[in-house]
Amino acid sequence: VTAAPKVQWHRDMSAYLDAGLMPRQGPVWTKKGAMRTWGYALSLASNILAFQREGGTAKFLCFNNLANTMGQSCIETPKDDAVLTGPGYIFELMSRSPAAWPLEIERYQAVRTDTVQVQTAWDAKRANLVIHMLNRGPTDARFEFDLSALGCIFTGGEQVCLSAADTLTVETAKSLGNIRRTEKQVEQPTGADVLRLNAPKFSLTEVTLRERTETKE
Repeated sequence: VTAAPKVQWHRDMSAYLDAGLMPRQGPVWTKKGAMRTWGYALSLASNILAFQREGGTAKFLCFNNLANTMGQSCIETPKDDAVLTGPGYIFELMSRSPAAWPLEIERYQAVRTDTVQVQTAWDAKRANLVIHMLNRGPTDARFEFDLSALGCIFTGGEQVCLSAADTLTVETAKSLGNIRRTEKQVEQPTGADVLRLNAPKFSLTEVTLRERTETKE
């Protein structure tokens, strides 16, 4: 797996945050409003993956506040409804992730600021393989994983993908659905060593390959 080069949007977004403005058609956004964007949420995902690579146990992570801080939280509860913010979607997925034991990928090292990055880990029982694919760029990415070194046979698994139209997308009580969560089954032919996966633009994808049924000789 080869990491894609960094793209300009990440540096541009930092500049806009520093300036306290977010350019977009319509109202000018404040720095606080920028913290509700999907791009900010994907940066949070990158930070969580970086913590995971450090090893050890992360007992508690908090995004500023849990609820109701004018967008600087995981949950907003206006009078008409309750809604997860972009970071809320990320924390929901990652807090329930079975990933426990990070693995090294041969000839690849993820960097927190990479636009496209991949991470793999065993679950707590070292049975299921968990793959995270983060794509903060404007184009889809495709990956091929050579699983032969693991000496295992996988029979397929499940995939969860969080995505949005662009990095400036936000979720509100009236717009439920701007941030999309899709789930599907992943088919892996028995005995196949290569796993092919897609990571849509502006997305975080988690794939869990089912428990190995036997060990290759």
